This record gives sequence, structure tokens and C-alpha cells, in this order.
Amino acid sequence: MKEWGKACLCRLYYAYLRLLEKTVHLELELPENLKNGAVIGFWHEDSYIMNLLLKKMLGEQKISVIVTADERGDYIEYLLKRCHGEAIRLPDGNRCRTFMEDLTGAAKETEKILAVALDGPLGPRHIPKTLAFYLSETGKKDFIAAKADYSKSVSLSRRWDHYKIPLPFTSIKITMESYGVTGRKNIPRLDIGRMEASKAS
Repeated sequence: MKEWGKACLCRLYYAYLRLLEKTVHLELELPENLKNGAVIGFWHEDSYIMNLLLKKMLGEQKISVIVTADERGDYIEYLLKRCHGEAIRLPDGNRCRTFMEDLTGAAKETEKILAVALDGPLGPRHIPKTLAFYLSETGKKDFIAAKADYSKSVSLSRRWDHYKIPLPFTSIKITMESYGVTGRKNIPRLDIGRMEASKAS
């Protein structure tokens, strides 16, 4: 019964995403340097609409999104697959070392795009972790910050990330700003959507 319920929710999330794809006005300008691969970071609150960004970016490039290994990641992975992307599940415990070695190898792949929620999976909100900047450094790829601004949306304020669900027939502007190659010791001050994020501790 649990698996049946999960399958129904997955289909519901995707059906709503398709509705948004048909009804929202999406304003987006992709950076030219994406053809060389990149590491894209976004706030966890924008996770849902980033699936539409993924569909806009798909071409000959390989795009992988790093997601949590727990049950929440199952829903994200389903949406990514329906949008023709790939989910890389972040493990816990002893498997992390091997995983990081594989992830570093993926970052070095030519034209590969990696995307990750900067403050995910559990916050604090708008305080970036170091993973995206580490991958930019090891893969010698530009770090690109993405932020969505909505004319109409529902914000789940009781969640730590204030997760945003855009409404149909709304306007969404996705801002993408390139910071060049970064690193764990070279985390930029982010100013996407008029918000600053302090350096992670």
C-alpha cells in the first residue's frame, strides 16, 4: 500500500509539473559557457521548478542532479527521469568516500553538467554547503548560481526551506549567474535574486 501511495504521489507531482510547463511564462537566458559543462547551484526552495529548467537545458549535454538518498529522493528521482535527467543519490555513512571519488570523476567529464541544492538537504536555509564549489574546483568547471522569482506561488513556510510551489498561469524568471571556477576555500558571496548567502562554516 505504501508503494502504491508513493507511485500515485509521483504521478501527481509530474502531472502538476506538466500543467506548469503548459501554462507558466518562463523567462530564462542560459549562459553561453554551458556547452563546456558546469556546476549549477540553486536554493532548495526552488527544487520543484528546477525540473523545468532541466528540460530547457537538455540537448546533447549530460545533466545529473545530486539528491538525497532518503525517501524524499525517490520523488525527486522520478521527476528527473521523466524530464530526461539523471539523479545521483547521495549516500550516508561508509559509502560516502567511494561516492565522492565517483562524483569527482563525473565532475571531470567533458560537457557534464552537475546540479545541486546549495543549502540542501536539510539546511540551514540560504547557507551554502561546500559540495558545489568543490566539484567546480576538481572538475575545472564554472559554478553557476540559479535563482527563481515567482509572480505567484505558494510558500510552505513551516518547512525549513520555505519550499515554493508556483501556481499555474504565473510568470517565473530564472536568473543564472556565472562565478567562474570556484573552490571550497573560494566560496563567492552569492547575490542571486537580491539575496546574499554567507560562507558556509
